[in-house]
Formats: sequence, C-alpha cells, structure tokens
Amino acid sequence: MSNLGWALHSVRTHARAAALLLVACGVLPLEARAETSGQDGNLLAGLTPIARQGVTSPARLTDGRAADEGAFWLTDLTTRFRSKDAFATFDLGTPSPIRCAYLQGDNNDVYEVSGSMNGDDYFPLFVAPAVNAVGLRDRTLKLSATAQFVRIRAYGGDGSYSLSELALYKTCPEPWPPEVHRVEGTALADTVKTRVHWVAVAGVLFVLFFLAGRPRGQMILAGAGLGVLVAVVAQDLFTLYPFFDQEPLIRATVAVVAGSLAIREFLLPNLPTLDKRASGALLGILAALSVGCYYHFGAAQFWHAKEGRNTYVHSYDMRHYFPVGKYFSELSFDGLYAASFAAFLDLRDAPFEQYGDQRFRDLRESKVKSATEMRSHVEDVRRRFSDERWAAFKADILTFVEIMGDRAFLDNMNDHGGNATPVWLLSASPVLRLVPATEITLVLLGLFDPVLLAVMFFFVGRVFGWRVMGYVLVLFGATDFYQFGSNLMGSMLRQDWLVALGLGACAFKRDRFALSGALFAYAGLIRAFPAMATFFVVLPALWWLAGERLRRKAMPAWAEIRAAERPTIRAAAGALACVVLLFSLSAVVFGPRAWIAWGEKISIHASDVSVNNIGLRNVMAYDPDATARKLTESGTPNPWGVWENNFFENLRRRAPAHGLAMAAFVVLVVLACRRRSPESAALIGLTTIPFCFYPSNYYLHLIFLLPLAISAKQSPRRFGEWVAILCALCVGQYATYDWAHGWTDEFFNYQSFLLIAAFVAMVWPLAREGWSKTLASGTPSSETDVSAGAKT
Repeated sequence: MSNLGWALHSVRTHARAAALLLVACGVLPLEARAETSGQDGNLLAGLTPIARQGVTSPARLTDGRAADEGAFWLTDLTTRFRSKDAFATFDLGTPSPIRCAYLQGDNNDVYEVSGSMNGDDYFPLFVAPAVNAVGLRDRTLKLSATAQFVRIRAYGGDGSYSLSELALYKTCPEPWPPEVHRVEGTALADTVKTRVHWVAVAGVLFVLFFLAGRPRGQMILAGAGLGVLVAVVAQDLFTLYPFFDQEPLIRATVAVVAGSLAIREFLLPNLPTLDKRASGALLGILAALSVGCYYHFGAAQFWHAKEGRNTYVHSYDMRHYFPVGKYFSELSFDGLYAASFAAFLDLRDAPFEQYGDQRFRDLRESKVKSATEMRSHVEDVRRRFSDERWAAFKADILTFVEIMGDRAFLDNMNDHGGNATPVWLLSASPVLRLVPATEITLVLLGLFDPVLLAVMFFFVGRVFGWRVMGYVLVLFGATDFYQFGSNLMGSMLRQDWLVALGLGACAFKRDRFALSGALFAYAGLIRAFPAMATFFVVLPALWWLAGERLRRKAMPAWAEIRAAERPTIRAAAGALACVVLLFSLSAVVFGPRAWIAWGEKISIHASDVSVNNIGLRNVMAYDPDATARKLTESGTPNPWGVWENNFFENLRRRAPAHGLAMAAFVVLVVLACRRRSPESAALIGLTTIPFCFYPSNYYLHLIFLLPLAISAKQSPRRFGEWVAILCALCVGQYATYDWAHGWTDEFFNYQSFLLIAAFVAMVWPLAREGWSKTLASGTPSSETDVSAGAKT
C-alpha cells in the first residue's frame, strides 16, 4: 500500500471510531442558563443556596421560570428534593421583611418554609399545603415576617418532591397573585429515554465493529465515546434516582448489547476473533447493570406508611409468608386473611360491624367476600390461637399494618394467600419462629435470597465458565418476568428453587449425580413447577433404553443398564431419597393433612384466572376485541368480570387446539432431550412449564438458567442462539409496556406470546437434531451429548 493509500485508510478507520465520540458529544446535556425574574421585591431572585442537602439543580428554584400548571413533576425546570430530610437554605443578605410568597411544587406534597435571623434558630414562616389537582401547582399566600435566612423542605405525599420556583416578596406585587414567566419544560424521563436509545445503538456498533480486528487505539477511542454516552446518561439517572420507571429501558438496552455480543462471539465465527479482555470487561459491565436493575440499584421499592419513607421490606409478600411460616399450626392454608382481619380489629379496638363491608378473599374457596359473610370463619380461626400465640401474632401483624398503612393492609387481602409447600415451610419455619416481625428482622430475612443467589452464581462461574456466568447474570436482571409493579427484592426464600436448580446443574457437571438429583427434587418440593426438571432428568436414559430395546429386540440386562446410565440412576436415587425424606418429615412436623390442604388450595388457585399469569392459556384465550381496555372504553358494565368470563369461554371453545399445541410442544421437548446429558435435559424440560401449567409471571424468571442447558464449548453456535433469542425476548418485553397501554391483561398476554415464540424457536432446532437419523443410536446418553456434555 502506498503512503497515500495508507494515510487514507487510516483516516477512514479512525473516523469510524471517532463517530461514537461525536455522537456522544451530540447528546451532552445543555443546561439552560438561569434567568432571574427581574421582578422588584423578589428577595430570592437569582440566589443560590448557601447550604443544601438532597437537592438537585437548586438554581432552578430562583431562576424566575415556572412550569405550566399541571406540568409533569420532574423536568428541566424543576428542583428535586430527594427525601423529607432534604432542604435548601438561602441567605437574603440582611434581615428583610417578607409579605408575600409564591411557589410552584408537586401537587400532593407539603412544602414548609422557615426563617432565621442568625442562621441557627429557625421559626415557621408558612406551610404550603398539598392540592388535589395533578402535576405542578401554584401556591400563593400573604404573611408578615422578617428573616435573613430562609429554608425550605418538603414532606408528605408520595415521597416524590419537586419545585419549579420559589419567590418571596418584601412588598406584594400588583396584581396578586403575581404574573409568572411560564416555560414549557421537557420531562427528564423523555430526555433520558432518548439518550439511552443512543447508548443502545452505540453499544451494538461497538460490539459489532470495534471489539475485534481493530488496532487497540481505535478500540480505545470508540470505547471512550461509548463511555461518554454512558456517563451522560448516568448523570441524568442520578437526578431521577430512584429510577424505577427507567429500569425497563435499561434492561432492554443491556439485553440488546449482550445479545449483539453473543451473536458476534458465537454466531459469526468467520469474523476476526473477539478481544477477550475487552469483550469480557464489557460483559462484566452488562452483568453488573443487569443485576443492578433487579435490585433497583440499591433503592428501596416499598413505602413505609407510618414513617413516611421508603423501606427495603417487601411488605406485600412478607405479610403472607412470614405469618404463614411462623403460625402455620394455627393458620394452615385457609386462615391467613381471617386471622389478619381479626388482629386488625383488635389493634384498632374496633367493633366487627365497623369493618363489616371490608372485602377479602376466602382462602377456602378463593372467592372474595365481605367480612360479614365470613364472620363465623374469622371467629373460628381466632379460636385456633392460644392467648400467648395470639398476642405474638398481633404484635407481628402490627408491624405490617404500620409499614403498609391500614388501607393497603386491608385491600391486599384480596390476594391468594401463601402458596408455599409444606417442604418450604419446613425450611422457613425454624427461622421465623425465632424472631418477631420488626422492620430490621424483615430486612435481614430478605438477605437470604441474594446470598443464596451469589453462592449459585459463583458455582456457575466455577463449573460452566465465567463468560457463561456473565450471560446468565445478564438474563437474570434483563428479563421483565420478575416484575409486576415490584419484584421479590426484600422477600424471604422466594428464589430458593432457582438456586436449587442452578446448583443441581452444577452438581451434575461435577459428577455429584445424587446431589444433583436431590437438588432438582428439592426445587420441585418447594415450588411444584420445577418438578419438571426431575422428570426430564431421566429422559435421555429412557431414549437410550428404547433404542437398545429396538436394536436388540430385547431389554438390556440390569448390569448393563447400570453401567451405561450410572449418572442418571444415581441422580434418580438422589431425587427419590430427597422426596421420601422431606415429604415424610414435613408430614410428621405439620401433619399429613398439610399436604392435602396444600393440594386443595393449589387446585382451586389453578382454576382461577389472574392477570399476571403467563403461558399458553393466555395465547389460546386471547381475544383482541375483548380486552379489559376495549370493554371499558365501550362502556361495558363490569368489564373485568366480562373479561374473565370471555377468558374461560375462549379456552373452552379452543380446548382441542390448546391440547394439541401443548402436546406438540412436549413432543418437541422430548425429541430435544434425545442424546443430551441428564442435567441438560432437566433444564430443557423447564420450557414445558408455561405450556403445561399456568404460572404467575415471576416463575418465568427461570429463563436466566436456560443457557446452562447448552455447552458453550461443545456447541457454541447453539449456545449463542439460545442467549440471543432470550436477549431478544427481554428486548421484546420492553415493547410490551407501550403495546399494553398500561393494562395488565394485555401486558401479560403480549409477554405470553413472546415467551411461547421464544421457547419454540429455542427447542425446534434441538428437536430436529433429536429426530435426525444421522445421530447414531444405541449409545449411552451420558457419553454422547451433542450439546451439553456430561463431564468437563
């Protein structure tokens, strides 16, 4: 190449790398310069706080610009107060008379302004109350006070505090209320959304064009551009924090970049090899962001009603599982809401008739009834307690009432109670019986799950490889299946079954076959649905046995079966021992009736329709003209009742197609498990759950474990396909927020369609491999796994 050609080539290639940096510069935040109002007598015009805490963009408080009435609470015009402890203090320079005040703040918050002559001792100036109208709203008042220092703080409402303008006047302007310079603001959430989209595009470009086959300088330059974009978005997100509403977009962005990385790494082998260190670092960052999304980047997701702050306690979940685990001998599976209602009456010293119209679910038949209708049941459950146990129960319930508030506590009793099996109770009850329900103990109990998950991820990294663990971590947080208003962060032992499945796969790969079978069985014993893993773990051996029977025209001898399928036999023995031991032990501890009661409760629950269930049933029952939104907009009386009736009617009419689709997919999975290793078949078998059952959304969180079914070393292309499909599923879940228009039935219907399509796309190629006659027959399954391999 000539010197001129080399120079032109260098310019072109470096220009591509610089593009990301230029894109980043194009979206740098441009903060408008503060404009003072220029109004005579406004003592705060143009001032900046001399002290502040938990306040962002304080200059906007005094720049003379207010938003339109009813505007969104957080825009480029507003100052945010992060908590009720946040404040901003201004120095007026000299003691000044204050005769009138104007502020514009979020509607449902209370704003307290105090004054001081010396900066130490503050006295009330005025309180601007909450108003009924939505969005940012003006408050004006007249007063007679003198102060040199002024401090403003917010409290009450929903904990989201913001103001666009604060003005104090030494003489009241004419006319009053004053004419305010109003500006149309841009919601910070919209700005963040645009910038995160740029991050997604830049991330994909970086993965596809700069992680391999480029000089390190170009990679560093492109990485710097991507880093600038991320830094800008991070700054915006910090202003929004906690940014619950932005997490779905962040999850989708992580998924699209991670999916691109999987495609580049496993599906494009003819391109230059990826830079392992750079791609590994990127995968680690994506995994950290994904896990951060699940744990809300440290933000507490629930509100403590009594103390007016956020709490890490998942009160809506723990108010079920804590009392059921601690007082199961009295509550069983039918008494939680009845006892909770009776305890509430005692705590409030209220007669039954005062709350007789309160409706909650009768857990004996899963029907919502009034308290008056269930009075005899309430009194019966109360009599199950001794005086000492009732006093302890009331003390525990008081904690949940204080955290949730009276109304939320009572209204939450239309849920379905605690559905954990007696085996789960066997593990949880010994701990719960030792501690009272205080906020600190509930927070500590909520740490069980993250600790167990950390242990599982460590072993996944050790056994399957750290890059595989990185993709698993990405899917753990990037999926939306765990989210229904909130997720299970702050709950106790609600993800133990996922841990058991993950550790079971690890144990099998490390030749701990009996332990693996026991772990798979334990997962099924505590949450029922995961029992599919136990059933499918023996399927490869059955395939081999059937092949030998056809080839020989006779069954192999037991000694030969034992020699050929030793791993499966040991896994099955471990599973059987686990089931017998724990089933028997739980029956002894809680009585044999406990399992019967659980079965009755689950059968009733399974016959109901819930908006947050996901599976083939949603697909088969879907009617685009009979969604709750369409029925509501058309003025149909009782739209949700009509929706539920249509759901069951559609299922009834489409029962043959439903059964055929279910059977067809099970056949595909059975074929896909041919000549796979047992732990691979166990995980593949989990894909049958949404086809054969009707699980709540959070059970489908299991998708993050599915890549462990495919060996990244022995079958990199299949591994890459599964990761890419699952990442695409996560991206699609973000789109369902717009498709559903905020209606939960549509939201989970669309998610069901996406899940069913993804599982079919994942299993179909494996089923074709299982069907293919090119696979030699009669070989022990544990030695010829084309996908996962039995040993490492």
